[in-house]
Amino acid sequence: MIARENPLLTNWTRILAAVGISESELLSERYDPEHFGDGEASFRLSGSIIVRLVRERGEDFVEIAARSAPGERFRWDDLCVALGWRKVEDVVGRTRPIPVEQELAEVVARASELETAVAVRRLPSTRKAVGEAGEQRERAFLEKLQRLADAHDRGSD
Repeated sequence: MIARENPLLTNWTRILAAVGISESELLSERYDPEHFGDGEASFRLSGSIIVRLVRERGEDFVEIAARSAPGERFRWDDLCVALGWRKVEDVVGRTRPIPVEQELAEVVARASELETAVAVRRLPSTRKAVGEAGEQRERAFLEKLQRLADAHDRGSD
């Protein structure tokens, strides 16, 4: 099998450096040009934070994992809601994704708080809070869809 260059990795590495993350270790990367250019890359930052960048169908996502549990990743929006940095209504109310550069800059700005949140002793409570935040986000999204469907139904009478 011929190895393919991962253009996402090149771009994400540039973005990491631009937001102040020059010291990171690439843990894994994958790129699939035949499926919408989907891919991912995981980087270990200094300390106990792992950042996973994911592209699905042209949209980039940031996920955070603890060095002690690298397979357990938290969606950035859910982590922000769980830690009180964002409101679920703001997450669901967006009309477009937040640029990955902006989210990574927020990771840098909140690095010490993230270190605490993913520390071995705090990880169980963070896990629970992120799970609850994800459930809140899903409920709010479904409620938004229902309101839109109801408004559409009223408008087509």
